[in-house]
Amino acid sequence: MEREEITRAAAEFIVYKVESSLEDVAEGIGVTPEELRTHFPDEIALRAAVARLGTDRIEESLDAARVDEGSAEDAVRRIVDECWPHAPLRAFLYGENRLVGTPELDAALERIDARGNELFERGREDGSFRTDLPAAWMGAALWSLLAVASWNVRNDHLPAEDGPRSIKEMLLDGARRVPAPQS
Repeated sequence: MEREEITRAAAEFIVYKVESSLEDVAEGIGVTPEELRTHFPDEIALRAAVARLGTDRIEESLDAARVDEGSAEDAVRRIVDECWPHAPLRAFLYGENRLVGTPELDAALERIDARGNELFERGREDGSFRTDLPAAWMGAALWSLLAVASWNVRNDHLPAEDGPRSIKEMLLDGARRVPAPQS
């Protein structure tokens, strides 16, 4: 197997089995531990590659979602739809504490967060989203809901086909600005 193929296979295996050793991953993806080690000398190298795959996929999804086009609310819907196939990787990124402080990963996560925050700020400015909640909080909620929905699908608490709808309803109903009641 080529490195990219091994990385994708390892990602599919490891996102839900985060405590797996290199030997467990090798067995789970059908390669020998020696072959896995030719590409990734240790667990940190493997986890860093999976994290990089995750941030790459999320950034590609943000591009595909055209976050600067149309209404902020529609852009959030597109982000959820585009990112949903990669939600397990986002969940992995939340749980992989051993990589915190890695400059490349930190920079990628900052870019992802900034794009989400900018979108929610745009929605606040145009009156679509609540102004009493920080844009960064709503952005963090988006990424958190993607991860949590992924975990809930994995644990059979949520059908996979309901993930995007559930995220959008939970997030947008909480973020949407509602006119004050008339007295």
